Amino acid sequence: MSDVETTRRVLWLTRLLGAGGLALMAVTWKLWTPQDVFPRVPLFWWAPPHWLDWTALAVTVFGLVALIVLSDRRERFVAAAMTACGFALLFLSDQHRLQPWAWQFFILSIVLALADDRTVFHGWRWLVVSIYFWSAWSKFDMAFAELVSEHFAWRMFDLRTFYAWTTDAWTSRDWIALWISSTSPGPEVVKFLAFGLPLGELATAMALCRSGTRRYGLWCSLLMHALLLAALGPFGLNHKPGVLLWNMYFITQNLVLFQFLDQQASAVSWSWTTSGLWSRLAAGCLAFVMIWPASVPWGGCDPWLGWAVYVPPSEEARMVILRSEAARLPRSVDEHLSYSWCGNNPRVTITESRWSLDALGVPVYPHPRFQIGVYLDFYERYSLRDGLSEDEFGWPRFFVDLQRRSGRFWPSYQSESIETYDGLVQAARRYRFNAFPESYYRKREALRGP
Repeated sequence: MSDVETTRRVLWLTRLLGAGGLALMAVTWKLWTPQDVFPRVPLFWWAPPHWLDWTALAVTVFGLVALIVLSDRRERFVAAAMTACGFALLFLSDQHRLQPWAWQFFILSIVLALADDRTVFHGWRWLVVSIYFWSAWSKFDMAFAELVSEHFAWRMFDLRTFYAWTTDAWTSRDWIALWISSTSPGPEVVKFLAFGLPLGELATAMALCRSGTRRYGLWCSLLMHALLLAALGPFGLNHKPGVLLWNMYFITQNLVLFQFLDQQASAVSWSWTTSGLWSRLAAGCLAFVMIWPASVPWGGCDPWLGWAVYVPPSEEARMVILRSEAARLPRSVDEHLSYSWCGNNPRVTITESRWSLDALGVPVYPHPRFQIGVYLDFYERYSLRDGLSEDEFGWPRFFVDLQRRSGRFWPSYQSESIETYDGLVQAARRYRFNAFPESYYRKREALRGP
């Protein structure tokens, strides 16, 4: 590919990055403001002031707008540097903002700010291939198959999904829906079919690596994202707009990256040399980001930063309180609770995933350290109490169940129960990154005084 064509494509990719970032931030805007409707857990051991949040948000938005409107290379590099710095400050204030799309845009902004056009274009392609590869690798897991079986495939075959928009009179659409519902596969078949998605992602990644099969990889990726849009859209599982926009972004991005390349140009498109120190630094950053997901099983990389999306984490926590304690909570909290029974005493599970979706429009960050931070804030916010209940059963007033799963296809589980606030604090101190909520640091600063 000629240098002129490479520069032209990089310009379109830059504008796409700016437009995609603005659109995704717009539909998840509450997440990027100094909100207090959902607990905030800083990335490190410091709660940045709220004015820094507003400053970082302004810098990020200004940088994304500049990526769209500026075409000069030097100006574009400045805009990309502003975008990367803004995202970094926003991540520092709240690790919940490390959404997969935001992490991808942050990495690409760094590359745009440092590298020449040739390094940007080919490095961008390698990053896309690595996303498909690691996303596929993470889904070769029985927990993913069970998740698809319970929440994905069965709802796609649900009769109500098909005729919810029709009139009371039965139509041909209803009869088709009834036939699909009655002939839907059993749970074991669905679990087996669930591995079709990671196989498709893996085939896409491999096809995009070879010049002779790249066009098939492109069409496979377009089909895969189109099916995801159909399954997750308003006529399917009705997911939040951010998920749909990210899939639409991938469709447009892949067309710019892989479409309309002749065979001769494609044959050498993966062999490129970087010129200059900054381009080598950008290539090194990309190499690290593409290799880092291999450390997910050992806790070196968080699942979302390793492109493990739609996959249940191998370690997770849940907070359970007795119904007698939940009765003291405000009525607005009830929609974030799930009721069950503990012996003869009803208990309540805090569903932080539903809370995050309702409050911020994004899924909860899938790491136990973040969940523990949410539980610490919940404990303080609603004045929960330690100790045993006062009824005849003597259950703990609350406990946090930490579960660790080892193995992909024949998993074994280890469970740990935490029943006191001090136990939660000790658990939060185990992690490499911060697990304490912003409210914990604000309270400590207030006690310290001026």
